[in-house]
Amino acid sequence: MDVGRYWEGEVETHRQTAYRYYSRPDELRYPYFEVRRDRVMEILNGLEMGKILDAGCGGGEILLECLRRGWDAHGCDASPGMVDWARQQLTRENYDPLRIQRASITSMSLYPDQSFDVIVCLGVLEYLNPTDERNAFSEFRRTLKPGGNLIAGNGNALFDLTTFNRFTVAFFQEYFLPKFFRDQEEIESISAMVKELITHPEKPDRQGKYSTTRDQVYSKSEIPFTYGAKVQPYGFQETEQIFYRFHATPPLLFEKKPEYEKVSIALEKEYSRHWIGYFLATGFISVLRKS
Repeated sequence: MDVGRYWEGEVETHRQTAYRYYSRPDELRYPYFEVRRDRVMEILNGLEMGKILDAGCGGGEILLECLRRGWDAHGCDASPGMVDWARQQLTRENYDPLRIQRASITSMSLYPDQSFDVIVCLGVLEYLNPTDERNAFSEFRRTLKPGGNLIAGNGNALFDLTTFNRFTVAFFQEYFLPKFFRDQEEIESISAMVKELITHPEKPDRQGKYSTTRDQVYSKSEIPFTYGAKVQPYGFQETEQIFYRFHATPPLLFEKKPEYEKVSIALEKEYSRHWIGYFLATGFISVLRKS
């Protein structure tokens, strides 16, 4: 499905569930958005306050938190529905709704060169194809001031190694086997044998409570170890990585033991910069300085 159409269709669901965990803990699985926001605010606490852009701002919650803390915050999103919702939220708190504009992060011509001290981009980069990703980073570099910081969120590809499901098989097929074998038929044959080692090779379910958006719309994930090298040609230097959305056990256990999913909530902050994040967190945030 087209990414833009997918997210436009998700506006109402997002409105009802994003940042709602602590008011509905018995209904929602995890405070994903709240945890990610907390990590971003911790990063911003270490930066000099100035003008900030939330690129792909969704409902505007992070932008609003920045405004409350004194940042000169602005936002953009490609989804008309998200922009309308975010503007409503700003209006409700007596902020100018026109701080949020409709624009794709791949083409932000409404913002002049060197407009921002910081750009935040969360939950967007993983949906970009390689061409759009290059365009987005070009726009980030153009609109950031010299020495400005980009706070970029990505999915963690290494997490698939600890899911023990079809994503583990896919990781071997994409990242490991081609390093040792050149024949595609042999790679597929070995992948089938790896699949036989997995007890639940067709999990997770493609629909329902424990499904994933990866089955509904194009997305990609990154290897945290190599991400710093990847962004250097775009004109950025990675200065920090922070992990979030930890899993205390493999997610396949959650269906039998839902309480296991709750265990890591209290330890999210403690482990956000720990090496176990490379394997037990589904996402990571990179702080990138414009070089």
